[in-house]
Amino acid sequence: MSLHFRSLTLYFALGLITDVLVVSYYRMVQCGNVLPAVILSALITAVPFFVVERGISARDKRLFVAYALGAGAGTWIGMLV
Repeated sequence: MSLHFRSLTLYFALGLITDVLVVSYYRMVQCGNVLPAVILSALITAVPFFVVERGISARDKRLFVAYALGAGAGTWIGMLV
């Protein structure tokens, strides 16, 4: 497996995980679960900073596309659970 394919897979997975966390965050807020919502909020904020920093450093727009596709998939999966 090439390094580039692994990077794209990683960014897709990060997008997927982030949006599953976003859906979970909204559910925690809706139910009034403060501490889990705070923890999820911190994670949801930190991951995109990593993605943007690494994506800019790599100068590869495909990483952002992989992240966005993963985010779409993550929202879909989060809504199914």
